[in-house]
Amino acid sequence: MSHTGNLYVPKRYWQDPNETKRYRWNFSAWCTVAGTSLVSADILLPSGSPLEIVGSVVVGSNIVTAYIRGLVSGAQYTVTCRATTAEATPQVLDRSIILIARDF
Repeated sequence: MSHTGNLYVPKRYWQDPNETKRYRWNFSAWCTVAGTSLVSADILLPSGSPLEIVGSVVVGSNIVTAYIRGLVSGAQYTVTCRATTAEATPQVLDRSIILIARDF
């Protein structure tokens, strides 16, 4: 993830349609500033897309990991990780990545 001022710019990743790849969303900076950790996370796939999560989404104290497959060559997908903190009043933060399917 990169930031330009207050503008969040999602990272782009290329993936062959035949691959299953691991993706990580790192919330370390956010958790450190807030003095908290993550308790849960959901991976939001585009509605109607062929994408699927392989196995379980793993939530660490500040990193979320998921394996994704099912891309169609030539397509582009925005995948969002929605993480929730361990605070008494939990904070929820969405971070997206863009997956671009390309035959290698």
